[in-house]
Amino acid sequence: MERKGYVNIGYRLADEKGMLLFDGIIALQGEGPFKVVPSICDATKDPILATTPVDKGMIERRNEYLNILINDSKKVVGILTDDEHNNNWLKLPPQIAIYPENYVHKKLNVSRSIFQINNGAAGDPYYGQEILSWSKHTQSFSVENTLCLFYVDADNITMKVYNPDILNLIDEMKLR
Repeated sequence: MERKGYVNIGYRLADEKGMLLFDGIIALQGEGPFKVVPSICDATKDPILATTPVDKGMIERRNEYLNILINDSKKVVGILTDDEHNNNWLKLPPQIAIYPENYVHKKLNVSRSIFQINNGAAGDPYYGQEILSWSKHTQSFSVENTLCLFYVDADNITMKVYNPDILNLIDEMKLR
């Protein structure tokens, strides 16, 4: 039986200080031998996708998304993500460093604070916390299975994080 397919493998490369230098995808396509097609985010160069320079890479697309959530709307309080296999949250204030040291492209003006809440701790085994320019602002890092519950009462928003297997409270915080 002939089989064809593809898979994308993500990778990150950091310097000795833990600053993100490259963030990319290796695309394996066809029947094999597979062709490796790197996508690279280099803070000092234009983004590259499958060896072709593009106008917007990962950081530029992230900035467009954050601009909509932070600057174009005053209603968004937080972003719920699950791309890392752990539970953590951070408050993203205007003064937080969200770029590599050598980033030469246009930077986003963060006009107000917003929360990023990562709830990816159910599923594959966890992996350790990545070291990024904003890592020191990360709060309540947990590798237990987690469930985030949000309680909304008029303008007040509270988040409680539970381990759904044993029902213990891991974290509780007021978002607004």
